Amino acid sequence: MAKTLNFGKAFLKSVKTSGYKTPTPVQMQAIPALAGRRSAIVLAETGSGKSLAFIAPLLEMIKRGDGLSAVVMAPTRELTI
Repeated sequence: MAKTLNFGKAFLKSVKTSGYKTPTPVQMQAIPALAGRRSAIVLAETGSGKSLAFIAPLLEMIKRGDGLSAVVMAPTRELTI
């Protein structure tokens, strides 16, 4: 998946260093959709990998200069308490 989506070496190294071995089911479905600039609503439990699924394609778009200049992530209420 990573080679198809053309993630940079630094990003892949960071993901590997963080302990990820394989993408979660949520990530396997959401990352290609979002990288293809399609809309997605992802409903899954805490810890399912939703945040990385949204952030990864956005960071690559910023790197390529696809019109994005920032990503703002806000955790859910449950994660902030």
